[in-house]
Amino acid sequence: EKTALTLKIYPNPAASEITIELLKDGKILPGSISDAEGPYILSLYNIFGQEVRHLEYHVLRAISVNDLPDGIYTARICLAGSSATARGKFIIKKTAQN
Repeated sequence: EKTALTLKIYPNPAASEITIELLKDGKILPGSISDAEGPYILSLYNIFGQEVRHLEYHVLRAISVNDLPDGIYTARICLAGSSATARGKFIIKKTAQN
C-alpha cells in the first residue's frame, strides 16, 4: 500500500527562502524522521526540468533560494530507503522592498 505524501511550501511566492512541510495522509510529519530509513532527499527543479538543488536533510528546515532566479520551480522529496515521494510547485519572485 502506497503512503500519500504531499508537500506544503511557503511562502509562495518566495523571495529569499522557502519552508517545506511534509504531510503524510494529510498530517504534518514531525521534523525528525526516526521512522524512516535515512534522510529526506530534496531536489529542486527549474521550469525546464533541470535539477538546480540536491540536498539531504534529517530535519526539514527553511531552505535559501536567494541564489536562484525568479521563476516557477518544482520541489521533490524522497524518503531514503523508500519509494515514497512528494512533489510541490512554488514561485520565486524577488521584489525591491523599501
